[in-house]
Amino acid sequence: MLTPLLRWLLVAISLAFGVRELTQGRPVGAVFLTGGLLLAAGHFLYGSVRAAFFALRRGDLARAQRLLDRSPPRFQTRETRAYRHWVQAALAEARGKLDVARDELREAIREGLRTKNDRVLALGTLAAIHVKLGERDAAKKTLDDAEALDPEPRVRALLAKVRAQLG
Repeated sequence: MLTPLLRWLLVAISLAFGVRELTQGRPVGAVFLTGGLLLAAGHFLYGSVRAAFFALRRGDLARAQRLLDRSPPRFQTRETRAYRHWVQAALAEARGKLDVARDELREAIREGLRTKNDRVLALGTLAAIHVKLGERDAAKKTLDDAEALDPEPRVRALLAKVRAQLG
């Protein structure tokens, strides 16, 4: 997980080295050109969303926001957009914008998270936000959806806490 600045520096160095090698008649330059192009493509397809997600897990909200701001969503993969929405939901919740957090989590779930565990955690978080917003029926349905995915015991305990808040 490289910062965008470091990623672009590596792209420039790889491309420059590849061009230099090719102009000197060395075919190995094609390898560096390919590497540089793959790094550039990775920036647009994935950006720094994964780094933002890990910054969020560490509690560094400011860094997570900065990393998201530097990751253009236009060409991102569907999965990357899903995690982007999840990070945006957490940032909105931290700012007290629960309705925005709810909508971002719904979008993350709709886009498709990579693992079953992530889907269950996102659904559990969405249910907790529904509880905070007083949307009891939506919270119950979301919890049922999460439990239908057969979560791990550790995650099941988190869902039980949310269900206990419903009373």
